[in-house]
Amino acid sequence: MAESTTPVDISTPKQTNILTAATNLYRKNEKPLHYLAIAILLIVIGYLAYSKLYLPKKEKEGQAALFHAQNYFAKDSFVVALNGDGENEGFTDIINNYSGTKSANLSKYYAGISYLNIGKFEDAIEMLKSYSAPDMMTKPMAFGAIGDAYMELNKTEDGLSYYRKAAQASDNELTAPMFWIKYGNACEQFNQLDNAKDAYTTVAKKYSLTSYGREAEKFLVRIETKIATK
Repeated sequence: MAESTTPVDISTPKQTNILTAATNLYRKNEKPLHYLAIAILLIVIGYLAYSKLYLPKKEKEGQAALFHAQNYFAKDSFVVALNGDGENEGFTDIINNYSGTKSANLSKYYAGISYLNIGKFEDAIEMLKSYSAPDMMTKPMAFGAIGDAYMELNKTEDGLSYYRKAAQASDNELTAPMFWIKYGNACEQFNQLDNAKDAYTTVAKKYSLTSYGREAEKFLVRIETKIATK
């Protein structure tokens, strides 16, 4: 006679109690859990629609607007570049109307430089600090411009700090030695001779083959004379 193949329940009473409690908890909260699942699904759908449909469309429109503003910027028409010409949007419009796009972010950089050029230094600092640099060229340039704005506001230590940040932001042969020299010149102007010497030495050693390196050699002779006669 064949033996019975009925499965044997080997679960412990403790496991059974946990399973029963979980089942009861789910049944008790079944509707709220369904609502939560629907809410999460709607959030996901909304995000995908925003990132795949809405944002690319706004990016394309922002790029077209940015083109006109950049043309005015290139002509040093900074006020028009900022505010638009009545027909085409300016940088401030692009920032407000195309939020979340690369065009809006880049407009913050251009707007900051524009504000700096028309003497609105506080606005320049605020705008440039809000800019998220995606590359290693505009990042040091933004830091350097913030340094210029602070210097114009007679906030020397803040200005020096941002010149140093600009010099350290990217180790390339264009912006790095340029801002080390600028930092050194500013330190020398405010009698921080040791800091100036360190900046010039960095350029002379690290960027010796550039025009800045040869310039730094001359500045080192001058600063060492000042330190010796201090």
